[in-house]
Amino acid sequence: MPLSIVAYEQRNCHGKTLNSDGVPGGIMLSELKNIRVRFTALIITGLLLASMAGLASALLFGLITTADLQNLRAQTILASFAGITALWALIHFSMYFSPLSDWVQHRHGTALAARQQRWLARFSRDYWGFFLLYALATPALLFFALQKPIGASLDPFLQLLLLQLSVALLVGL
Repeated sequence: MPLSIVAYEQRNCHGKTLNSDGVPGGIMLSELKNIRVRFTALIITGLLLASMAGLASALLFGLITTADLQNLRAQTILASFAGITALWALIHFSMYFSPLSDWVQHRHGTALAARQQRWLARFSRDYWGFFLLYALATPALLFFALQKPIGASLDPFLQLLLLQLSVALLVGL
């Protein structure tokens, strides 16, 4: 069957795209894709903003110096960590709409399966987990990059850790 006939047969009399079961789903799928892109972009922006705001606030409160931020090793380690975390979050959160896409394509009009509901229900834990990872790892990575022993300077380390947690919480909200 030629492609044009298949495409014609997948439209109903109102011009709406139908899924494989003859249920209008193509429009909903395109909307889900648009939401997925915007949703993932907001999460990635939040993670990157948290890293920048956390370091800026640490600089503002005197917990780190401009010389610490200009250290090439520190820049490399922190930028690599932020990039890897953002890439991981991008891949992870872009998959969050897969259960909904599958549902729209194959079981439109029925309830989501328990597995799909559990996948969507754990979003909050996953979302805050990325911010917690950032907040807990950044001070340790910064001290490692600057070759400062954490045990010898425990007060600045804990202050930086609490500041990063606060910033991650505020940016994540």
